[in-house]
Amino acid sequence: MSAVSTKIFGSDLALDVKTDFAALYGVGKSVDEINAYILGYCPEDDDEEACIYWSALALIAWEYGVLTEQIKNKAQYIIENHSDAPLFLQKKDETARENELRKLLHLLNTENPNPRKRKKSFVYRTLWKAGDVLALPLYGKYVYLHICAVDRPAGKIKELEEDRVFVQVFDAVTDDLLSVQVLKENFFEMQYKTLDRYCECTTKLLWCNGYREQTALEKKVIFIGNLPAEYEIPKSVYTSVYADFQFSRLENTLCEMFSLS
Repeated sequence: MSAVSTKIFGSDLALDVKTDFAALYGVGKSVDEINAYILGYCPEDDDEEACIYWSALALIAWEYGVLTEQIKNKAQYIIENHSDAPLFLQKKDETARENELRKLLHLLNTENPNPRKRKKSFVYRTLWKAGDVLALPLYGKYVYLHICAVDRPAGKIKELEEDRVFVQVFDAVTDDLLSVQVLKENFFEMQYKTLDRYCECTTKLLWCNGYREQTALEKKVIFIGNLPAEYEIPKSVYTSVYADFQFSRLENTLCEMFSLS
C-alpha cells in the first residue's frame, strides 16, 4: 500500500484519482466521461489499494457535488468489507484511518451544501518552436536559451496533452543583447552550459505548473530569432532527459550558475 497518511487523499493512488478527476472536470468532461476514464485503472475489490481508490473517488465526486449512486454504493461496500485500516502497521494509524473512513461513510450519505466550482484546468501550450533563441535579462546581463525541441506526447485525453519544451543554455553572458546573426556566425564555436552537477547533461526539460508562472517568464524573455534546422539538437539528445527546470526557479538557477547578483 502506497499510503503516506491516514487521510483519504493521503496516498499516491488517491492523489492520482483526485488530480485526474479535477483535471478532467476542468476541461469540461461530463461526470460519465470522467468516471469512465478513472474506472479504467480501478483495482480489484480484494486488492489492498481498492479502499484507497474508491474512498478517494467517492470523496472528490462528493466535493464537486456530482457523486453518483453507483460510486457511492461501491465506495461504501468496499469500506465496509475491504477496509485498508488494518494494513497500517501502527495501531494509532490504524485507528486514525478507520476514523477517517467512518467519517467518509457518514459524509457520503449527505448532500454537499457548498460544492466545489469547476475550475479550468491548466494545460501548458507554448508558442516557442524548436530552434528559437531567447534572451533572458538578469541583473543587467543577458543569458541565452536555445529551444532545442518541443514535443507533445499523445495521451488518452487530448485536451490534457501538454507541451514539453527542451532547452539548452549557451555558456555565454553578455552586457549587450546579441543578435541571432551573431549566434549563427559563432554557433559552432559556442558551448552549452553543463546543467546537471551529477553528469554532463546540457539539456533540460522546461516546465511550469500554472498560467501565472508561464506568463511571468514569457513576458521576460526576449525572442531574438530562430536557428535553422541544421543547428537543431538531434532528438537522441533529449529523448533521455529526465532532469528539468521549473519556470519559477529558472532565473534563480541561472543566476547561481553564472554567478549573477
